[in-house]
Amino acid sequence: KHMMNIGLPEEITEIVDIGAYVSLLEYDNIKGMLFSGEITLKRVNYINRLLSVGKEEVLRVLRVDTQKGFIDLSKKQVKTDEIDECKQRFGKSKAVEGIIKLLAVHTKKSMESLYKSIIWPLYKTNEHAYDALKSLYQKNDHILDGLKIADDVKEELMKILIIMLLEYMEFM
Repeated sequence: KHMMNIGLPEEITEIVDIGAYVSLLEYDNIKGMLFSGEITLKRVNYINRLLSVGKEEVLRVLRVDTQKGFIDLSKKQVKTDEIDECKQRFGKSKAVEGIIKLLAVHTKKSMESLYKSIIWPLYKTNEHAYDALKSLYQKNDHILDGLKIADDVKEELMKILIIMLLEYMEFM
């Protein structure tokens, strides 16, 4: 249900007669199907002219059949303004993932435990964890209030934010 009706970044992995197989990049590369009738409002004669393997597209999830493992996608139902929003959200998510990976290495804690203790709680009070981390970088220390984070982890997080957000903020 979480995936329904939102634009998601997908990577075209294979083009077939009936459409294209894609990897859902935000969902651990699970596979989905973009049928030829959902690529464009126009008639499709040659799918290869509209899609190419390796290209990232913003698509909408139409249906999820959890029992059979099918995910049906649409390109024609994605609105133009959703494309930039989706790309920006995905970029922010990748930045957060990079920060957490580095924090996990430096603190010898699992990424999952860091997501549970820092990132997921930040989503409860912010539109995106990236925005909260950016605010923390800008010395709004109250962002982490109420979170159970060891002082050494907070200190390491701040070091990483200084390095990484300078890099990412150029693109956001």
